[in-house]
Amino acid sequence: MQPWRAGAPYPPVVTVTTTPSAPPAGQDGYYNAANLVAAGGGITVNVSATDDSGVTNLVCTDNGSPVAVGNQSGSNPRTGSFKLTTDGTHQIECEATDGMTPANTGPSADSDNTVTVKIDGTPPTVTCQSPPPVFVLNGPGGSISATVTDATSGPLVTPISGHTVVTSAGVQTIDLTGQDRAKNSTTVTCTYIVSYAFLGFDEPLPATHRKAGSTIPLKFMFDDANGVPIPDDEAAALADACAVRVFFSGGDPSPSCAEYKARPNRFEFRLRTPKGAPGQQTITIRVYDGAVLINEESIAILMT
Repeated sequence: MQPWRAGAPYPPVVTVTTTPSAPPAGQDGYYNAANLVAAGGGITVNVSATDDSGVTNLVCTDNGSPVAVGNQSGSNPRTGSFKLTTDGTHQIECEATDGMTPANTGPSADSDNTVTVKIDGTPPTVTCQSPPPVFVLNGPGGSISATVTDATSGPLVTPISGHTVVTSAGVQTIDLTGQDRAKNSTTVTCTYIVSYAFLGFDEPLPATHRKAGSTIPLKFMFDDANGVPIPDDEAAALADACAVRVFFSGGDPSPSCAEYKARPNRFEFRLRTPKGAPGQQTITIRVYDGAVLINEESIAILMT
């Protein structure tokens, strides 16, 4: 500290430090959520001022706005502190008032009275790919992605992705973890769909037209990506749960449940068309896993 000189205003020497003194390496200079917890809920700014005439008060600003300096005690040195808890970059600047009359206020030229504190205590937002991607049972599979956003330090990597497992049909899930540059992380469970391979309709379909009011025997099969039929127990379970449903655009809008025949490895349904449904119509086969649609196959037919 420079000696006080009569007739030459000389404000106190002000020193500002933080506890912890710095964020861990690899966090882009930010304190993260774990650091805040470890520090008791916030980063402590420590202010100290010395002056031969004593120090009567400490004041600080955070990005130019006044902030209360609590726990002030002593005269030479005089100390105080406050906590920073909110996200963002905090530019802290402090000054002190000595005990002279008239008083001198400010930091001396040899003061270290500023500090920059960067806080990102909010985990990033991870948003799964939408709509969920669809893969074929026992096929090559692929990747499912999610975007990572963060308002403060920014995402470390975006998008992120994981490889799918396609050995079971239906709605499947994968956990994806995104990080921000402060090393906060968020894990979300993303869904994807594994569908069956549809082999089309057996005779008498496809057909260019059918007579309105006639009954159309529907026969169709589902395999995996390698041409292997669905195991009988799996196909029978789908039929028992009414998971394979038939829709006809020219008739009752409610679905009908297809049956499974083990010997020919196929689903069957006798579609009774109403006489009052001439014109172009659509027969649609849908397969569900619970309430989620995993397959949809349609054929157009002219009713005369």
